[in-house]
Amino acid sequence: RERPSRGARGAREGSEEYIKIGRKLYVGNLSYGTTARALKEHFAKAGSVTSAVILMGSDGRSKGSGLVEFSSAQEAFSALRTMHDTELDGRVIQVREDREG
Repeated sequence: RERPSRGARGAREGSEEYIKIGRKLYVGNLSYGTTARALKEHFAKAGSVTSAVILMGSDGRSKGSGLVEFSSAQEAFSALRTMHDTELDGRVIQVREDREG
């Protein structure tokens, strides 16, 4: 994968300087009460979401994070830029490329 010299948030909109990332994003700092449906609806503002899951611990409780997958890498990149530091269920969420995917 290509990486930017200035980071994803440093790239100018409309420039070819943005990075090519995968279609999946990691979302952190979620409320323990956030559902996959709420996560999907929140990220649908940024593009076509193909899946959204809340990561669960072995005890069956939310880990406070999730994964959102988009239909294209361009939509994922747009979501990364526009959804990072937005509020969902009373919490300011953190968004980055999924390192596992």
